[in-house]
Amino acid sequence: MVKYLTVMLATLIVGCAAKDTKEPNVVEENDAIRDYIEVAKLPEKEDIRYRMSTHLERITDRYAILNDRKSHWLIEFRRLCHELRDSGRIKADIRRDSHIIRARIDTLRGCHIDSIYEVSEAQAEELKALGE
Repeated sequence: MVKYLTVMLATLIVGCAAKDTKEPNVVEENDAIRDYIEVAKLPEKEDIRYRMSTHLERITDRYAILNDRKSHWLIEFRRLCHELRDSGRIKADIRRDSHIIRARIDTLRGCHIDSIYEVSEAQAEELKALGE
């Protein structure tokens, strides 16, 4: 019994002293992307042209990359957009014009767009890496 308690106590002490190896949480990822936007001084766009070949890639629940053949944009949503992850809860998009997406007016997958930033292909890859 004493050996059992000693082993349990030692395991508990080692477990508590072990380094925390958890992945960064969503807040840390969002803060890293926000810092990247400020440091890189990404140009903010009021609106962008939307084509049928446009593809949306989730970075976090707050940020996504919108790609078409030539251009890349970082989309920042007003709130956490769980619809990016869960395809079962997709809501209709609200747009004034079907070929233009406007910041602070339109939605993607039911989530209001707060800001749109123009990024290069290399910057888009860096931002995706920040979200992983």
